[in-house]
Amino acid sequence: MNFNPTLLEVYIKVRTLDDQLIKKKDGNIRIHLVGEEFMIYKRLAGVFNSLRYQNKPEVRESADQDFVYFIIRLVIANYELS
Repeated sequence: MNFNPTLLEVYIKVRTLDDQLIKKKDGNIRIHLVGEEFMIYKRLAGVFNSLRYQNKPEVRESADQDFVYFIIRLVIANYELS
């Protein structure tokens, strides 16, 4: 029996170091990725399962950096940080 999980939707929540949820600018707590943002997330997350990521340190470093920059861009665009 083959089981191939498929990524269908992504929700992102931001917490402080003391485990408090941060509200977005519109009052909600989470970001729902759809459209182009979802496709970018899916591509970036897919790299982590590849053999190139596991075997080549330079690919690993680049993939990690791209993923972190993507998440930071989402947080800056959606959350009121003080």
